[in-house]
Amino acid sequence: MSMKDSNLRSLQLRQLAARLESLAPLRSEKPPADGWIRAIRRALGMTTTQLARRLSISQSAATLLEGREAAMTVSLETLKRAADALECELVYALIPRVPLAEMRVRAANAAAWAQVRQVDHSMGLEDQAVSAGESQFIAAEVAQDLLRSWSNKIWDAPAASA
Repeated sequence: MSMKDSNLRSLQLRQLAARLESLAPLRSEKPPADGWIRAIRRALGMTTTQLARRLSISQSAATLLEGREAAMTVSLETLKRAADALECELVYALIPRVPLAEMRVRAANAAAWAQVRQVDHSMGLEDQAVSAGESQFIAAEVAQDLLRSWSNKIWDAPAASA
């Protein structure tokens, strides 16, 4: 990857990270146990029959819709229609648990260590094992190369549990 492409990717990452950072406080927001549709409908004093009429569906379908939202099996398209019927905006975002740059570093380190362990194992079989310090140095170098080159191979290593 050229330096220009690498710089462009870095800029895109920083811009998206800045945008997502403003959403970070929403990470702790949990939907009501019965879902937003039911909570807002009830707060407005609206029946499921009235909501159903606004959605041009049956009352039983409106009840099922509320249940599907609470179970997190409702589609975004359907949720958008319900939000419109309730005169609400559907706000949809994926909010990273850790900064995007940190995710890349973690993934690069995992990929680098996977490579180093594989080489260490092969060299050990040939009685040419390297020290732990050398392995650590090599892994850090490999990780930096993966990050610098924007290699997508960093995502081949098993994901660390969140």
